[in-house]
Amino acid sequence: MNENDVFKIGQVVKIHGVKGKVEMAYTDDVFAYADYDYLFFRLDGLLVPFYVESYVPKGGNRALLKLEDVDDADEAKNLLDADVYFPKDMIPERERTEDSWDFLAGFKVYDINRGYVGEVTAVNTLSANTLLFVETEKGNEVMIPVHPELVKEFDEKKRELVMDLPEGLLMLNE
Repeated sequence: MNENDVFKIGQVVKIHGVKGKVEMAYTDDVFAYADYDYLFFRLDGLLVPFYVESYVPKGGNRALLKLEDVDDADEAKNLLDADVYFPKDMIPERERTEDSWDFLAGFKVYDINRGYVGEVTAVNTLSANTLLFVETEKGNEVMIPVHPELVKEFDEKKRELVMDLPEGLLMLNE
């Protein structure tokens, strides 16, 4: 498994109890819509698979994970701060509606005229217009409204979104 076959869904933020459970903060709750048996954890620069024995949502984009062969707090400490990845080939195709854009966190955004824009760090669906918060390569955050007419290509497996952004929109946010 290499970098192109997975996408980051979160990070282990703390150990939970003494039986090897860990708490994960996630940006994409793939557990709500995809079948899974295992996840990948970045340990010492390598993607290491762990089978998931249990997953319990905790609220606030957090979940408790019990992983196979991680049976105590000492073993769980090795996973602390590890990035967590999900295999792209395990993502089912889903039907989209205008109000279901939350899953875009972590997607790469491209403009058909300007190329790579950045990565979606958050989605605001509370206002009348859904907004993507995108971190550019320069580290700036830009807000991009989501509207079906602006979305030209969508690839959930590659986690890419190609848009036709209005001229000057990116400059307004800089």
